[in-house]
Amino acid sequence: MALYGETRERDEWQRGLRNRILEPGFYRRFYSNFVFLDGDDGCVREIQNRIKVDTLATNAAQRAIGVEEKIVRWPGYAYEAFALETVGCDLPGLERPGWMVASLADYLLFCFASEDENALDCYLMNFPALREWFMPLAETFPMFLPKEGARSRSQGRIVPIKRVEAAVGFKRYYLKAPESA
Repeated sequence: MALYGETRERDEWQRGLRNRILEPGFYRRFYSNFVFLDGDDGCVREIQNRIKVDTLATNAAQRAIGVEEKIVRWPGYAYEAFALETVGCDLPGLERPGWMVASLADYLLFCFASEDENALDCYLMNFPALREWFMPLAETFPMFLPKEGARSRSQGRIVPIKRVEAAVGFKRYYLKAPESA
């Protein structure tokens, strides 16, 4: 979850859902220790910007792992695809690769918010395996482009969930906010 420009509001929204739903329902349930890499300065910002990891956690084997998180708003219908970012910004002088290219995460946790924002439908997948499968096929998937006039200039590919499930697999979690469970 990047912290710049118009994305700050979106990041705060994502962070709110992460704290309210993912922290108790996912991280506290499955990991003995975890650290959210929030921050707008210093080391934490560098980790976020360079390796594109949102959370560091300790798994059952006491191995540290990096998790890249994506939380997407309810669009009025059930999602059937993931939006995998290949270009983080396309503005001249500010160009940077997207998280599918640049992230060093061990896992991708891709979540879709419910209409009332009291639940998340989450998919946890092995990120290196996803990237290895996706990159040679990237150009075969439909492209998404920045919205007209948007300052956040990311691009990527729309990849059907069923294709990812067949090729890479994932664990799926439906998590409710504690107050609505």
